[in-house]
Amino acid sequence: MAAGSGFGGSLTGLFPAVIAGLKDRMLERAMRKRMLRLGAAAGPILAHAMYTSSMKTLIPWIQARVKANRSVFRGQLHQRITAKAVIKSKEYGVDFGALGVKYSLNVEKGAPPHKPDYKKLLQYVRKKMGLKGEDAKRVAIKIGETIEKSGSKPYPFVMPVWEGGKKQWRRDVIQRANIAFKIELAKPRISAPSMSGTPVVP
Repeated sequence: MAAGSGFGGSLTGLFPAVIAGLKDRMLERAMRKRMLRLGAAAGPILAHAMYTSSMKTLIPWIQARVKANRSVFRGQLHQRITAKAVIKSKEYGVDFGALGVKYSLNVEKGAPPHKPDYKKLLQYVRKKMGLKGEDAKRVAIKIGETIEKSGSKPYPFVMPVWEGGKKQWRRDVIQRANIAFKIELAKPRISAPSMSGTPVVP
């Protein structure tokens, strides 16, 4: 799933992405009723719940997976792993992953043969391998030639986390959303004035 110009997950839509796979039908029915009562106000609340749950569960796991993988250039990749609530006219949800990192798709899925950025390869060799001078250049060139000839291997960091954590994430989203729905429904509503201009008493 592509998110922005980096690789991540994009979960939009109000209900199906959250409920799919859950067995707690009582909770599902209660959530549906609250969403119907809230109408358009339910979407942004659910999107915020998705965002918070992603930051609490998925994002730390994705960051840990990237940090543990010493085979990729992790600097920008690790720094840009985050989540973002998606609130559009009729779509609500969350984007998560390495948002805005162009090479993240190549890390997640691998890449066909291509010409790499030799400056970044040289940085990688100096930082990760501790090499300097001509030794660093020689190794960087060798790695680059391999990429040009054979491409690069995949080192997935988003999808394994999603597949392993989506059930917990969904439960967390539903719990947070239901609490927020209850709070919103408990707020006093301002009734529309009657035709005579006298406030309508609920």
